[in-house]
Order: sequence, then C-alpha cells, then structure tokens
Amino acid sequence: VPIPHKTCIPGTAETIKNLMLFFRDGCCTTVEGTTADVLTTAPRGAYTRFCTVHRDRILYLAEHVTRLRKSLLGMLDDRYVELYHLSIPNMSKHRQEAEDKFTEAFLAEYMIKAADCMLKQIPTGDIRVDVHLSAYEPGFPMFALGTPVPNQDETKDTVILERGERRTPTIKDTQWIKERKPLESFLGDTVEEVVLMDDEGYLYEGISSNFFVLLRRDDGALVLQTAEDEYVLQGTIRSMVLSTAKDLNVLVEMSRPRIADINKWIGVFITSTTRRVKPISRVFLDGTTYDFSTDEPSRFKDAIRQSELNHGSLIATE
Repeated sequence: VPIPHKTCIPGTAETIKNLMLFFRDGCCTTVEGTTADVLTTAPRGAYTRFCTVHRDRILYLAEHVTRLRKSLLGMLDDRYVELYHLSIPNMSKHRQEAEDKFTEAFLAEYMIKAADCMLKQIPTGDIRVDVHLSAYEPGFPMFALGTPVPNQDETKDTVILERGERRTPTIKDTQWIKERKPLESFLGDTVEEVVLMDDEGYLYEGISSNFFVLLRRDDGALVLQTAEDEYVLQGTIRSMVLSTAKDLNVLVEMSRPRIADINKWIGVFITSTTRRVKPISRVFLDGTTYDFSTDEPSRFKDAIRQSELNHGSLIATE
C-alpha cells in the first residue's frame, strides 16, 4: 500500500492539459514538450508505459513491473553492453545493486505513488504514465511522466510495412526511441503505424506496437499469427490478446507473419498500452494498398476492453 504524500503543485486540468506532469521524489511538477523529447534527452535507461482505468487502478501493473525490471537488467547484461560498445565502470557491482534495489514490490509502489500524485492534478479522465529508470547513472535515478490518455484517431487506420530492425527487441529502452526516429517520418494522415520487416519478407512488430494478422485455414479454422517472443517486445496487451484467443475460438500460431501470405489474411490489428487493440483497415507495401475491412479484429478489441477491470490493480488514494 503506498504511503500518502502531499501533491507539490496546485493546478487544474485546464491549466495543465497541454503540459506533462513530471514525478520525482514524491512530487509532481509540470514540464513542456513531448514524452519522447524528455525520454530521449534523459540519461539512457529502461522505461515502461502504463495507463489507469476508471481512475482508480493501474492496468496490468504486475506485467509493467516485470517488464521494467527485466529491461533494466537486460541493459546491464554483458551482451547489451558489448552490442552498443558501452564502457561502464564496476559493472558487476552496478548490476548487483540494481538487482537488490529494484524489487517488484519497490517498483509497484513507485508506480502507484506516481499515478496517485498525477491523478490528483488531472481531475477527470484516465492518465498515461511513463516510468523511466536510468541504467548507468550512480544510484539509478527514476522519474515518471504523466499525460491524459489521448483520444484515438479513428481515421488513422493504415500501417506501412518497411524494412527495419530493432537490435534489442525484448528490452524496452530509450535507445529505441532514437533509433526509430527515421521511420516515424512515414506516420501521419491516415498512417497509424510502421511495421518492421526483414529482407526475406518476415514481419516483426510496429515501431511502437505489436502486430497481428488473422488467417482462415483450408479447414475453416481461424488462426491468429504474431511474431515469436524472442523477436519482439512482449507487450502487456499482446499477452492479453494471446490468452483471450482461446475464448474466442481462435487458434494461436507464434510465427512471424509473411508478406508472401498477405492475400490469405482476413484481418489485421496492432496492440499497445494506449491503443489497446486497434483494428487496421489498410496495409501499404511498395506502392500497393491491401484492404482489410472485416470485423474479426473487433472481437479482440471488445474482449480486451471488457476484461480490463479484472486486470487492474487498485490505487490507494487519500
């Protein structure tokens, strides 16, 4: 249970609706800019993004705690350090300090305190919170950023398939925010997401989402296909979709979708913390547009929405 703490700034939703809340050392202040601006100028670190539901609980809190801890320790692994040619003094001691300090209980309490503080400053609607943990600074400084959950633009229903690679896909780090920047130039108008593909035509994930396709087998069975765990970030909504498929009488195939099978697809959707499940109507590839206007992805969207309260951890407020 979080320890109640005072809020450090006055304000109303009207005065801060275009600003972000910055949480550190138990206090909220306001900052300008975008979440990406702050995360990419902060010391290199691990982060996770969660949302509240009904203003009184954090959706998939345990999963976000696990992911943040896993990402931090992944950044302190020798393979990551060597991949990016980093030089970290006393790495063994630094890594052990991280393991000892950032227990699941510690991280859960921090996230609850951050959400509690921010909800007091944004009196209506739910919030989206990014929790950042500096991986290589002494003491591992932490902060959180909060904004109202943005409205979904229903006109943005297209994804573009582009060649690209996420070098450490199972780790959610701020380095990826910088590396994906060139691909963000494809976003806008009706384009919601850019999906990464390799030279052999295998599809992995969006630059900020997980990617799913639905196929109808020759025997009539409906199959949900998405990339294997080792190739992508294991998003919290992705996990819920995979566990929900059985209830919807849909088979799961953990296999990277292939462009060669695109004419067999009957539905496409992406998932992320903010979007939940977002059906995709069009896929754009090398000048060709493929239409997917079936209702099948909406079944997953509705199922995830209906199950949210069962996966929320209560926030204790004053």
